[in-house]
Amino acid sequence: MSKEGRSRRSTRTTARVADYQASADSLPQSEDRFHILAEAADDFIYIIDRDGRVDYLNSAAARLFGCRPQELVGRRIADLFAPESFARQWRNMQQVFESGRPLRVEALTVAGERQIWQDTSLAPILDAEGRVQAVLGISRDITARKEIEQGLQTSEMQYHTTIDAMGDPIHVVDPDLRFVLFNTALRRWVEELHLGPAEIGQSIFDLFPFLPPRVAEEYR
Repeated sequence: MSKEGRSRRSTRTTARVADYQASADSLPQSEDRFHILAEAADDFIYIIDRDGRVDYLNSAAARLFGCRPQELVGRRIADLFAPESFARQWRNMQQVFESGRPLRVEALTVAGERQIWQDTSLAPILDAEGRVQAVLGISRDITARKEIEQGLQTSEMQYHTTIDAMGDPIHVVDPDLRFVLFNTALRRWVEELHLGPAEIGQSIFDLFPFLPPRVAEEYR
């Protein structure tokens, strides 16, 4: 996925945290109203204290474990997740506890018998003296999106493999007529003609300086 795509996702996730926090902060210290807000969300919302115990979680998060929220409050997250998933999650939470800054991560999480990809935002909850007393987590199930991405990656690999297996020289150029793909046959052909090695990003006119200008129009 492109850097721009990751940036857009990060912006949306940060905005999601801000929306939940702003909504909760705007309600005058009303715990009941915060619960109503969290219960209406499809995302997994939870609060973990410094001892790694569940201080709060919404019904969406509890359903991940096949439980009701009240059955999980007070339990250690180490008892809820596979060891590898817990170790990663706790490292991320410790980073928020120590830095006092939000953190966003994407990771494959194993909870019980389920494996899901989660896009998670962690934010510090401060006490009256400005110390981090707990971490608010908002996790979104992105398993479907990840499966699509992995499918596209597999298709692209198969495409490259097929192109590379062809005996004819094949290449693909961008709108600026720079190589974005070429197969082994083209690379060997160029080397046999002593035109120099073909490189991704190289203009076809740099590799083939003898081409007439009208070739550019033909490509377009």
